[in-house]
Amino acid sequence: MSAHLLDLKKRIENIDDIHHKKILEIFLKHNINVSENRNGCFINISNLSPEIQKEINEFLKYINKQEKTLNDVEKIKKKYKKNFFSNEEK
Repeated sequence: MSAHLLDLKKRIENIDDIHHKKILEIFLKHNINVSENRNGCFINISNLSPEIQKEINEFLKYINKQEKTLNDVEKIKKKYKKNFFSNEEK
């Protein structure tokens, strides 16, 4: 398996479970064979077309962008909470 596919595999494995459903939908949309048992779904990614790889990579980029945005918003919220809602005298 190429280094690119190994990287893709690791990135898919490391995302939150909630996002795995969308990745599965991408595989099913492209008629990729999915083996399923009580331990989960298994997919042979060694022969994925560049089109499918690109679609998955785009989704992973979207997830990363979304998580970064949420983290930035949380930092701003904490800053405002600290500055405006602190019980300390200023």
